[in-house]
Amino acid sequence: MLDGGNDNTSTEVDENEFMNSLALFYLQMQAKMLLPASVIQKLIEEFQEVHSSMFYEEVMMTHFKEAEDALLLLADVSYHYWSSITLIVKSSFLL
Repeated sequence: MLDGGNDNTSTEVDENEFMNSLALFYLQMQAKMLLPASVIQKLIEEFQEVHSSMFYEEVMMTHFKEAEDALLLLADVSYHYWSSITLIVKSSFLL
């Protein structure tokens, strides 16, 4: 079933199993609860929207963290830059 050390194959198998299980879940829900296909489709769309928004938030948090790191680095460089200038000015006045 799985290819020795090939992680890519195991991921594909897991995705296929997940999709099959999810499809069976929706079919069982439709059959046991006597829900029309339009209701099932609406549920699928809502779950996709929730998943997309969670993914979007994760991506945005990553970008915010990168921006925060860049600003902190810039602030650190600016602090050292201004510290150097201050030392130069102070030493100039002492001469």
